Amino acid sequence: MRDYVRSKRGRLSRLPLLLCIALWVALHLRMADLSALPLIPDEGYYWLWSRHLDWAYYDHPAGTALLLRLSTSLGGQGEFGIRWLNALLGTVCVALVWALATRLSYPGARGTSRGRTSPFAAWIVALGAPYLIISRFVYTDVLFLFLMLLNFRFFLSILVSPGPGANPTDRAKSRFPAFTGWAITLALLLNTKYTVFLYIGALGLWLLVRRHPLLRDRRFWMAGGLGTLGLLPVLGWNAAYDWVSFRWQLAHLLTTSPGAAAQSLTLIWARNAVHATRYLTWPVAASALLSAALVGTYRFRRRPDACSRRHGGMCGLLELLSLSLLAPVLLSPSGSPRNLLGGLVFLFLRVDASGYTRSHPMRAMKLGLAAMVALYGMGTIGALRGAPIGLESSVVAEIRRDTAGMREVNSILALPADRTLFAVDYSLAGQLAYYTGRPVTTSWGQYRLWAQPDFSNLILISLPYIPRGEIEDRLRRAFTVVDGPYSWQDGHGRQITWWQAGGLRWSPEEVLEAFDFFALAEKQP
Repeated sequence: MRDYVRSKRGRLSRLPLLLCIALWVALHLRMADLSALPLIPDEGYYWLWSRHLDWAYYDHPAGTALLLRLSTSLGGQGEFGIRWLNALLGTVCVALVWALATRLSYPGARGTSRGRTSPFAAWIVALGAPYLIISRFVYTDVLFLFLMLLNFRFFLSILVSPGPGANPTDRAKSRFPAFTGWAITLALLLNTKYTVFLYIGALGLWLLVRRHPLLRDRRFWMAGGLGTLGLLPVLGWNAAYDWVSFRWQLAHLLTTSPGAAAQSLTLIWARNAVHATRYLTWPVAASALLSAALVGTYRFRRRPDACSRRHGGMCGLLELLSLSLLAPVLLSPSGSPRNLLGGLVFLFLRVDASGYTRSHPMRAMKLGLAAMVALYGMGTIGALRGAPIGLESSVVAEIRRDTAGMREVNSILALPADRTLFAVDYSLAGQLAYYTGRPVTTSWGQYRLWAQPDFSNLILISLPYIPRGEIEDRLRRAFTVVDGPYSWQDGHGRQITWWQAGGLRWSPEEVLEAFDFFALAEKQP
């Protein structure tokens, strides 16, 4: 009886109570008041994707469109219906990170030694401000992160075989679900973001260097071949449209953001570093810098840590995955801090598996950072709900500005029903289409595939970062009658300017070229 109580107590002590609490808090922070704010520009654009399903789109594969189609089919076309499934997947990511941390602390089959699971990576994904933001608003990041973590979990199952006592038949059977899951998630992952190629490239390079015997396993090639079939829709769509999606993403990675072409790369990178820190919030950024410093220090000293003793080269895989997902974003002049989030997860998992932070000073520092991560995460959600405390991500101000006035846009603009709506910014076009219930066009190529509008009577709508004088000059050359500009401004800094134009002189194609968003943005002061 005493042995039973002792074993029962041991099992109870291993219950992931902290995970249950973190999941409950994470779900609440992601789901509560989910429809409090209107759709942000990206959400409006992706919502249009879900209304025009295709194999791929000008800037991304079709995964987010399918996610939104499923979400709205089950939850309705309101803001909550658009966001709830994305928020739920964001919460599941917390459990996946915990599962990976646990697996990395438990490398082999039954009977092998188990390390102590560290919750730091899961804590940051659960309560970190940037992870809360991408879960509450539909970007392309949560679906990508969810499928990448799931795919990596299956990949670990392929690598870690049963213990030495298992017979070959048991080993083969144990790997079959892992190969199947890896193939399915790989196929789905290839339809999320093009960042997936960095992830796949890191896996392939590591296999060549550290686990090349797996490359002689025909089951691995069969699973990989089935998984890569998921790329066929993207390739087929791009082949039909002159590979425009690939060309756009490559240009976006290698060039500066609009309007920054005259600045030096050093200045642009410094500006992007400040922007990333303010977006991530300093506790998450400091956690990342501390983690990178710890990994670099142990690598430089060539000292084995707990992760290296348990896993060997698998720890190098975590480092390679993190580096491959972080380096292109850090070195790119375009500045997209959201794209750092996948690489940061692998970096935090690497530190969790290492035991670096188990000394008392490091443990105290980690606890302090964890507390600040949670404080800034909850502060960010509070600021989004209208109760700022000064501890939030810089993106909160941008979101509140970009959503101001959208629900009242029909009364603000008083748009005549017989006019074609044209938005210079293609993200604004998605918001306007959702809240006006009318077709909205723009010069972005994706919209040209959906409709060929009549430009004879036009309402052109713009935002303040596009030079007003340049727009008006082109309007007066393209149309015989131009009324405006008219403007509306909100207390959050949101300003919308519009013109009414009639008597078209140019061809529709000339109008689209004249009001190309990126060409106009380069002319900003």
